[in-house]
Amino acid sequence: MPSLTLRLLLLPLAAGLRPPALHASGHGVLATRGDHIRSAALMKQSLPRNRKEMVSAMRDAVQAALRSRRSRIRVDMPEGFDFGVESSPSARGAALKDAAQSDRELGRLFVGMFEGTGLLPLVVFPCEAQASAAARKWGKSADWRVAYLGGEAKKARKPAAAAAAAARRGGSGGGFAAPRPAPSGPRALTRVPGDAELVLFVAPAAEQLVAARDFCDATGMDRLVALLNPRLEAEGEDAAATRFCSDEFETVFAFATEPHKVAADYNASEAADPVVLYRAFPDDWVLAKKPKIGPPKTLLSSSEKPSDAEIQRAVQENGSSGGVADFFGGLVRGG
Repeated sequence: MPSLTLRLLLLPLAAGLRPPALHASGHGVLATRGDHIRSAALMKQSLPRNRKEMVSAMRDAVQAALRSRRSRIRVDMPEGFDFGVESSPSARGAALKDAAQSDRELGRLFVGMFEGTGLLPLVVFPCEAQASAAARKWGKSADWRVAYLGGEAKKARKPAAAAAAAARRGGSGGGFAAPRPAPSGPRALTRVPGDAELVLFVAPAAEQLVAARDFCDATGMDRLVALLNPRLEAEGEDAAATRFCSDEFETVFAFATEPHKVAADYNASEAADPVVLYRAFPDDWVLAKKPKIGPPKTLLSSSEKPSDAEIQRAVQENGSSGGVADFFGGLVRGG
């Protein structure tokens, strides 16, 4: 059976796109620091205006990344963004307060991208509660597997192993009249199985990133691994995990309404225009602001992710602020 990477690369390439060498990210051919910043006047990239355009742009970016031989990808969305997957139409109208639901919806959207491909996504959550909620909301299917990996998973493996041993002995471990055990929920993992072809880490923290690193080291570039909403900066995770995430994974789609919070730290005025850091592979990174009247205005465009200092300088020069989740009027409200 062809490997995952081979099957992914059999997808038709976009017209005029010549396949580059397979690699984890696009960091190998970047310009030197300082040369990557482009004039805002040259920027013609449009930003999504509503939920539908946001999801469509994300899907297009992921597809473009796969066609360009990226097998380790990252997606960053606003915390609590309402994708409209679980919420009813009447309940939609503002950003979700439940970040876990938003992360779960993002995971479900990614699973849907690979339905009908013959690939079996393994969706890894950081805790049992989130994995159980996903299994309950998504229902049972042979098209994906749901699991969790973390401190709770280590504890959960002991009773599971005891039950398996009892089953091999022909009993349930509870006596002759003991009832059958309830159907098992999401699988508890201490490492990613070596036979996994497609792994989606939902809201991974340091412990999950260590497992992702071990899996990537063991399997090479032949498996697709995606990090969905790794909230490292917000959670204050250790530098090693953050470094692994940034060095080994290509950010193929990002819509950061709090770009490292440096903009908000500089100017917290309510009158200032909100800013967003946006990227859709293979296009440049864009820092833009949204005036009260008129379309978004580009503050800077860069082939690399702008540094905190570059973001802060652009914000200072343009009198904008950060930390505004509702960047566009209708983006988290509907559409």
